[in-house]
Amino acid sequence: MKLGTEIIKQYKSQNDLQKQRELLRNVKPSSLKDVSKKNIANSKELKPTHAKENVNISKGARDIAKVMTQNDIATKAASLAKSALQTVKKPPEKPAVKKIQKEKRGPTIIKRPAIMFVGGFNWFGFGKGNNELKKMADYVPGANYFNHTDSDDIMQEIQKRPLGESVILIGQGLGGDTAVEIANELNTMKNGFRKINLLVTMDSVGTNNDIIPQNVKKNLNFISDGKGIMTDGPNIARNTKYTSVSNELLADDIFESKDVQFKLFESINDILADSSVQNRMAKNSIHSTSLLRENIRANL
Repeated sequence: MKLGTEIIKQYKSQNDLQKQRELLRNVKPSSLKDVSKKNIANSKELKPTHAKENVNISKGARDIAKVMTQNDIATKAASLAKSALQTVKKPPEKPAVKKIQKEKRGPTIIKRPAIMFVGGFNWFGFGKGNNELKKMADYVPGANYFNHTDSDDIMQEIQKRPLGESVILIGQGLGGDTAVEIANELNTMKNGFRKINLLVTMDSVGTNNDIIPQNVKKNLNFISDGKGIMTDGPNIARNTKYTSVSNELLADDIFESKDVQFKLFESINDILADSSVQNRMAKNSIHSTSLLRENIRANL
């Protein structure tokens, strides 16, 4: 059986070969040439289209490559810049300096009596009374000397003292007139009716300075016996309940009179002694009240 089948297959294959040979013999050479020409023409038509497509594809690829390379360069540059900024050392930060706010200070307070000597008219340095008054001021501890035109400065010095401190004014000539004007200015609600413990006027010159206001406790008024050209008259207390006025007429020179010097310094010493005693009493009272408070807290 196997031999039979193999013989049949060989036979069929031989028949197929013979048919193909016969077909090739029947084909004309001209027909083969036409077929080859057609195939060549088709191939020529196909080549340009593929070439164009390839060119277009290559251009697109180049554009994409360019875009990609530009983006890569930008990203790399950005990363390099960031790294450079990170690597650069920052300058050391300066420690924050705290602004020291200046405390608003109030007016300066002088805890001592105000003793003001006020000189009179001084014509090109010729003024015997002023020179003698300066010498008196030098002998009194803590005293100040002013000219009769320095009323504003005198007021400022008085206002620097607390209300409990004593005020003493000694004026000569026009300086006596200025001292009375300052006393009147202090005798107002604006200035709290500031008390003047002692007002000394020596040969006062001026007008409207004869009436001593009620804020003056004591006034010593020394008058030369008709020797002065513009010598003023006696003074009068506006209210004798609060003010004592002593008028004394002197034949001798006021500044050379030992009696005047004695009365002046004795009055000043009495006032300073009273003020020191009052200050001690005030300190003792403050100390005693603080002790009392401590005892009350301890017993609670």
